[in-house]
Amino acid sequence: MRIPAVVALMSLAMLVSCTAADEENEGPPESPPDGALPLSEIVSQLEQAGYDPIVEIEFEDGVWEVEAFKAGQFVEVELDPMSGVILPAE
Repeated sequence: MRIPAVVALMSLAMLVSCTAADEENEGPPESPPDGALPLSEIVSQLEQAGYDPIVEIEFEDGVWEVEAFKAGQFVEVELDPMSGVILPAE
């Protein structure tokens, strides 16, 4: 059974905020730059590309860091916040 997109996005937003709140002594969480795609568009692009389920998304070091499954395999990818393009692995 698929979770409705709105419920998934709300859960994801809470996970992102809780993850940031759990990190101690690091100051306020980093936020995407002005003009960045909304998180809902990032999630939609990932799902359309076959990343499902998405386990965690965190904005860190200027990129969206994503943990998800694709074709049954756990993967970690980084996305450009302005375009949503998956960045090459370092």
